[in-house]
Amino acid sequence: MRSQDEKFNYKKERNLSPEDILKVLLDALKNYETSGEKFYDSADLKRLLNISDSTLYRLRKTKSIPFIHFGKKYFYPKSFFDKKAEG
Repeated sequence: MRSQDEKFNYKKERNLSPEDILKVLLDALKNYETSGEKFYDSADLKRLLNISDSTLYRLRKTKSIPFIHFGKKYFYPKSFFDKKAEG
């Protein structure tokens, strides 16, 4: 697993083999699994908040909600929305 100081620079590494890509993806998934954090995907969040694609985009763009961009998908930490619902 990579430490914080050894972050992988995806933009510089354009000639990755499929094995290298798979290794990077598996490392990322292991990090998320061990964190214990649960996430909503975009469809779940739109359904939960009853908002449109453009509203969700605007919330991401203005950094009003935390998110993780993984490939072409966005994920949103469930804990953030649980805290908002409580208080």
